[in-house]
Amino acid sequence: MKHLVVIGDIVLSRRLPDRAGVQQKLERVLEELNLQHADKLASPYTITLGDEFQAVYRDATPALRDAIRILEALSPVRVRFALSPGAIVTRINPQQALGMDGPAFHEARDAITGLKTRNCLLAVTGAAIQPGPLVADSLDLISSVLSGWDGKRFQMLRRLVEMEPWTDGGSYGKSIVKGMATEIGISERAVYKSFKANAIKPIARILSDIGTMLDASMRVA
Repeated sequence: MKHLVVIGDIVLSRRLPDRAGVQQKLERVLEELNLQHADKLASPYTITLGDEFQAVYRDATPALRDAIRILEALSPVRVRFALSPGAIVTRINPQQALGMDGPAFHEARDAITGLKTRNCLLAVTGAAIQPGPLVADSLDLISSVLSGWDGKRFQMLRRLVEMEPWTDGGSYGKSIVKGMATEIGISERAVYKSFKANAIKPIARILSDIGTMLDASMRVA
């Protein structure tokens, strides 16, 4: 059985003026995700080195959406994410994501190192999925866009990814925009403007498609 390993790393964490406060925010959002996706996580989100964390999914569907949720919670602090579907050769630890090993962990760790050298935020890797240059380049491009976002834009993106595929042949309707405006506390015009200026819809579509690829890769024998 394949699993999806997610490794996250706070960018430039040692330079943060309120490192302890950021770590507390990270702890809170990881606890929320562990509760929300207890049925999809084989091993829960666990902070490993203070500024790094990891988890093992048995169902890859929410993984990228959860990455966006973490970016939203910690904004304007940036976080890198490497996602790798594949084999874990040791026993799965259902209590915390520690003490496990296998190709999925090795590939995710290598991907985190690569993100640091490229100054990017998102990577999908692993022999189980063979993402190719199109996925890698798309995530690098998305990373460059996300690096300048605030929490409200991440919130809009997360909501769209959660609701995709949208109604009316893939279009987002007025009810979606109205709900976002109410939740975020901005005008509907501001939501439309942000969608257009920040390419939120195509980014949501790409992330949803990659999430589907991840899930499919875990179901192939």
